[in-house]
Amino acid sequence: MNILFVGSGDITANYLADRLYREGHNISWATKEEKSLLLKKEFKGKIYREGYRTSVLNGILRLQGIDTVVFAYETYVGEDEEERESLIPALQNTLKALENHKIKHFVYLSTVELDYEQVLTPKLAEIEYGEKLCRSCQERKGLPLLILRMGMCFGRYSLDKMGYVGRTIVNALLDKPVICR
Repeated sequence: MNILFVGSGDITANYLADRLYREGHNISWATKEEKSLLLKKEFKGKIYREGYRTSVLNGILRLQGIDTVVFAYETYVGEDEEERESLIPALQNTLKALENHKIKHFVYLSTVELDYEQVLTPKLAEIEYGEKLCRSCQERKGLPLLILRMGMCFGRYSLDKMGYVGRTIVNALLDKPVICR
């Protein structure tokens, strides 16, 4: 498959892109991040850092023969809500670009926190609104949609507050030994 990831990414999206690449799929990534390393150093796919304009996305879809798109917005862990950009304009541009391009799959990475009975924070409300936009395109335009509500993609807690599992993840990310009792 020719897969395009759209967004700044998060732990789950980076893992998924790396796994799909190792399985032999062609991976491209559209982002506005100028410096961040989206994938592992061994990654040989294409990274487009021009942002999320519809014209840019249309060009990538056409040039790379994309048949699967994964919308993966950055994690919220440790971010200040007021400084974070909304994911909605990037999602709207992506969905608009897909109107002119036939794809097999569109995957929207969401959060399992939407399943909990709680008052929605502005971040969660935005992610839920993104799901509704995707469902609307599915119903009106036949978008082949898969919404994945993943745990720890958009969690409210930083890794250092997650106990043993969090410490294990931090140690693995820092290439420190992981000790299991």
